[in-house]
Order: sequence, then C-alpha cells, then structure tokens
Amino acid sequence: IILIEGDIFHTHSEISPSALIGAISYISVIEGISVIHTYDTQQTAQMLETMARHSQQGLGYEVALRSQKPKDFSTLSQFIVEGFPSIGPKTAQNLLKKFKSVARVFSATEKELCEVPGIGKKTASRIHEILHFRYDR
Repeated sequence: IILIEGDIFHTHSEISPSALIGAISYISVIEGISVIHTYDTQQTAQMLETMARHSQQGLGYEVALRSQKPKDFSTLSQFIVEGFPSIGPKTAQNLLKKFKSVARVFSATEKELCEVPGIGKKTASRIHEILHFRYDR
C-alpha cells in the first residue's frame, strides 16, 4: 500500500501532473499496489487506524459476494449459474439453453456438462466438485 498525504499536484515540483498521474496509474494498475490518498495528517491517522482494525478484525459484518439479485426468473437463473468459477454470461446462457433449468444444470453429469460450448473437462469437474462439496462451517 502506498499512502499519499496532501495535495501532490499543486506543490513546487519539477514533476508534471501528467507524470504523477502516469506514475500512480502504473503503480496501481500494472504493479497491483493500492494507492490511497488522504487530505491531511488527521485523515491519514484515521485511515491507518481503520486499515489496522479491518486487517485484524475484518469489517464486523458479512459482505455479500455479489450485488443484489435480479427480479425475473430468467435473469435470476443466469445469475445463479454465473456464480460458478469460470462461468460467464455466455456460458451460463449455453448451460441453461441445454438443460432448461438451474436444477437440471446442477444435476448434470460431468460428461453432459462437457457437451455445452464453453465448458471443458476441467470446468465440468470443478462444477461437479463444488456441487458435491460437503460444507462444514
């Protein structure tokens, strides 16, 4: 994590604002490092305290893995099937077109799943493994 405090764009520096933006973008997007900007020392202290608390205790409540569920059954069915790893919108639609319902997708054998465009042996095996995993928490 890189924490930047204060206004870095309006200081007496020989580095241009576009170079700063480029550097921050590179660090964040290419290097995968979080860049956080705070206004002053008070906000920096608050940010560090909050980050430490979240790191040690979590948020204190469950976070939904996905956004609000759709209202109509067709979209809801696709939403459910897309919840599997490696299943995007097109593959979910292909599965539902072939099997006609979420229940039939979930009941399909690995061999039947492999017959669907976009589903290979590895993905079919993973879906089957997830569907038959015994939850123990």
